[in-house]
Amino acid sequence: MYSCGVLAAEDADALIDRIVAAGMKPAVSIKPKTPVEDILAIAGRLYMVLIMTVEPGFGGQKFMPEMMPKVGLGTTKGGGASARASRTSGSVQCIVRERCLQRSTSLALERAR
Repeated sequence: MYSCGVLAAEDADALIDRIVAAGMKPAVSIKPKTPVEDILAIAGRLYMVLIMTVEPGFGGQKFMPEMMPKVGLGTTKGGGASARASRTSGSVQCIVRERCLQRSTSLALERAR
């Protein structure tokens, strides 16, 4: 797998093509201040999306529960994830959720063989 920040390349599609051609699985990370809409155009081509819940490069940070809506999860009063998810058709959350479900199903089928 090869993971990079979503803003690391001028042409994300070309980078994904190169990653796949090298036999790796493309993945991106999204920093807290980066909107998830930045990956909408490439979400269906990704193996994984890492939603960062702290700013990179700074130690001792607390978990940022306000990042959870980026993955389609709400948070409870204690900050834990809850099952209430945005199900708006075409949303980044739905696309990423569907991609993850497809991948987990594919892996389960591979393991069953």
